Amino acid sequence: VLLALDAEYAGGRSIDNLFLLANRMIGGEAIAGVSLSEINKACSAINEGFDHCRFLEGFADSFEKFSDADEPKFKYEVFPNPFGEKSNLIFMTSVDMKVNIEMYSSKGDKVGLLFNGPVEANTMYRIVVDATELTNGIYYCTIVAGDEVFQTRLAVSK
Repeated sequence: VLLALDAEYAGGRSIDNLFLLANRMIGGEAIAGVSLSEINKACSAINEGFDHCRFLEGFADSFEKFSDADEPKFKYEVFPNPFGEKSNLIFMTSVDMKVNIEMYSSKGDKVGLLFNGPVEANTMYRIVVDATELTNGIYYCTIVAGDEVFQTRLAVSK
């Protein structure tokens, strides 16, 4: 992805240029040396890296099961992000619990209930986020997993 940014934007390795590159490929333009999947992973890594003021360490396409030594009770990932019509929210818990996932507009209006129910430990769940009825913009998913609350940004770009 960095080499594609160098080639397309004269060394402009910026988040703005990454999103421009992503939007060009979503629009059907072929960019030599990089796939839409690779660009999506880079965009997702940046989005997730800045959630909750964390340091960006990396990302994965799947989760490993929790071990007894793991402290977190909940893991999640959204991809692709940004997206046009559909995205995936995958999650897993380390213990059986209830999970509620709601989606809000940037103005704070609730635009959908994505999931609400019990989940089993160490089972990966996949929710398809359908944006066909949404306008372009930033949306937020609020995830309540047991006694923990998470929020992640979703960028709809059609």
